[in-house]
Amino acid sequence: MDQDFWLKVTQIVAGLATPIIVTILGVVLVRRIESIKAEATKQSAFHVRWADEFFDACQQFLRALKHEMAIFLVLTGREEKNDDYGMKMQLDQTETHFLAFELQLRIQRCAAFAPQYGDHLEAC
Repeated sequence: MDQDFWLKVTQIVAGLATPIIVTILGVVLVRRIESIKAEATKQSAFHVRWADEFFDACQQFLRALKHEMAIFLVLTGREEKNDDYGMKMQLDQTETHFLAFELQLRIQRCAAFAPQYGDHLEAC
């Protein structure tokens, strides 16, 4: 009888402990999964934001270079470069050149934070 009593007590304790242990392990596992999910979301958001910033900087840089080249072509085709229109174009070219330099620095800054292959982006 003593042995049956302890066997039943052990079965009851095991029956009560199993769901508690499974619940605790489940809660720990869910918290860990949520932590990993939050980190992945954070990294994904960073990658999306980085890609948007990098793409935008590259597009603006190319537009600035295209604008500067167009001004240069117009100026080289003009005989009078120092009249009012020519001076305005030269000022515009200077401002555009400064903008292109600023955008180049922005691209280099983005390249420094590139998620992958950042070293290969240094060619800009």
